[in-house]
Amino acid sequence: MRLYFALMFLTLLCTIVVQAGDDSKKDQQALQGTWRVVETTGSGEKLPKSDVDKVTFVFDGEKWFQKIGDTIDNKGVFQVHAGKKPKAIDLVNEKGATLLGIYTLEGKTLKICASLPVEKVAQKRPSEFSSTKENGCMLIILERTI
Repeated sequence: MRLYFALMFLTLLCTIVVQAGDDSKKDQQALQGTWRVVETTGSGEKLPKSDVDKVTFVFDGEKWFQKIGDTIDNKGVFQVHAGKKPKAIDLVNEKGATLLGIYTLEGKTLKICASLPVEKVAQKRPSEFSSTKENGCMLIILERTI
């Protein structure tokens, strides 16, 4: 009887892992394309619209690019974890710095909230979509352009 329950548990666990992997692939595909930054808040302070209007993000395969105008300002690789609650995203730039974040994708709007990197301090992934002086997070709202 124990063996039966153990096998049932393993079957359920494998089903959950496969489903989470499928969801991550779907979300990774849904992020593909160019996104215009419409609002950015860092540690509770909103960036000026004149600065934000120039910034776009491009997700291409497993790579991401941050552009200011036509110039690539930052780039790296990303990975989504759609099975987590809230959904999680890891953005690693070409220098190896990692941003641990969460995301939500609703229609043509993408929200990413990530811990701002602090030298020699372990990051903690945010648990909610907020940017305050206390939590030191960055909240970015993007709209799909292509």
